[in-house]
Amino acid sequence: MRAAPALCYNDSYSCGLSFSVRSNSLHYTETPTVEQAAILSGMQADHPSIHSMGIDTIFAGNLRREYLLPLVGRPLLDFPGGNVLYAAAGAALWHQPDDQGIGLLARIGEDYPRHWLEDISRQGLDGTGIHILPEHLDLRSFRAYTADGVPQDSNPVAHFIRLGIPYPRSLLGYQPPSTMTEPRAPAADAPHPEDIPPSYEHARALHLCPLDHLSHNRLL
Repeated sequence: MRAAPALCYNDSYSCGLSFSVRSNSLHYTETPTVEQAAILSGMQADHPSIHSMGIDTIFAGNLRREYLLPLVGRPLLDFPGGNVLYAAAGAALWHQPDDQGIGLLARIGEDYPRHWLEDISRQGLDGTGIHILPEHLDLRSFRAYTADGVPQDSNPVAHFIRLGIPYPRSLLGYQPPSTMTEPRAPAADAPHPEDIPPSYEHARALHLCPLDHLSHNRLL
């Protein structure tokens, strides 16, 4: 991949952006939440493609299967999310009709719902750089928000009991993410340089979402 003139490093795990599609344009909702930003599959697929003219900006990061228990509102169980999706969705808010497109660079397993990828594409985000591995990858992510406003990502059973919500079968065996900051090998779900498709080679900017240190170095 050619060197990108612009490079943005995101030091947080989510953008907190919420967006909806109305009349072929992207808008903030009245009450933006992290949870709403994940529901790409529930949005109307009427947004014109913004990648038909080529890819201008690449977002590299992770896709996730989100399980969110907000302090207010309904639980969101097994919805598309991940830092690369949130960051790209935020960028799409400011895209103009004549702008070149936004490309996603990520790795998923063969068990990741394919219709979510179709939904992402219908929202105008290019998924050519999403590499599907011929294996299972545990991409589940759990967060529960309590009265103190601090998100919790461990002990999901206790949070479901606290809220009186049946524990989803699809979350059985969940383990919180590792706190290791300097792994000896790149994470299995982190994108590799060889995953970059030819259509991304002329992009002018690369946004690195939070990844392990080795993966960041390999992509630079």
